[in-house]
Formats: sequence, structure tokens, C-alpha cells
Amino acid sequence: MAPEFIEPLLDSKAREGQPHQLNCRVSGIPPPIVSWFKNGVCIDCNRDYATLFDSSSGLCTLSLAHVFVEDGATFECRASNEAGDADTAAQLTVERMLHL
Repeated sequence: MAPEFIEPLLDSKAREGQPHQLNCRVSGIPPPIVSWFKNGVCIDCNRDYATLFDSSSGLCTLSLAHVFVEDGATFECRASNEAGDADTAAQLTVERMLHL
């Protein structure tokens, strides 16, 4: 069964310096391999982002410990197995902290 995102990524806003998470949920048999992209570039091995995939629930999570203005981007989660591929994408907007 090809991967299908049963809960897609949603556009979100984050405050500079705060933690933030992006979540989606995927189904597929066998459980798909999940990869994350920022503006089209794979970030699976980037230490600035923590990724988690729970194959039993299908929950895909991308965590940012501290959001920076540069993190404002289009994030994509891609799931693949031998039956096919699926992806979902959303925009993260970062609100600047005002320094007095």
C-alpha cells in the first residue's frame, strides 16, 4: 500500500528563539521511510533539526529547539516505500523578536 498522508503538514508561525514542532501523519504498508526537506534540501542529517518517525502510529515530527529567522521556509515531509511516494509541505513563518 503506497504511503498516504492522513494528516498533512499545516502552515505555522513561530516566534524567534522559541521551540517549534511540525507534525504530520502517514500510512503505508510496509511502513514508509520518511525524509524531511527545507526549501527542497534534505535536512535529515542536519543537527539543527530533530526528526522522529513512529512507524506504529505514523506520526512524523520535525523539532526545532530554537527557531531563528533563517528557519522561515517551506518544509516538506516525504514518505516512500516500494509501493510509491507521497509528500506534504507547509510554510513556517518566523516572527522576529523586537529588541528594545
